Amino acid sequence: MLKKLLVMLFTLISLNAVADEKSSLDEAKALHDQNCTSCHKSMNGDSKSFYTRIDRKIDSLPKLKARVEMCKNNLGLQWFDEEVDAVVNYINSNFYKFK
Repeated sequence: MLKKLLVMLFTLISLNAVADEKSSLDEAKALHDQNCTSCHKSMNGDSKSFYTRIDRKIDSLPKLKARVEMCKNNLGLQWFDEEVDAVVNYINSNFYKFK
């Protein structure tokens, strides 16, 4: 009985963590789409080709984070550190794929 209860509890916690991660990525995507795509898009309006172009200057996760911080400051965005990290994670997981 206790084992079943623990398995159910672990399952609920795991599902909640997955939902939180999805929610965080959704929020990061919204922040990105509202604040970044006006500058970071290709000639055809696609941000993906901007991030994945051959001559991109960002070649590591620390450089990506520094660039997001720089853009945040240049635009005067009032993002918390967690929001910066979420946007970095969103951009990295969808475009760059740095380890």
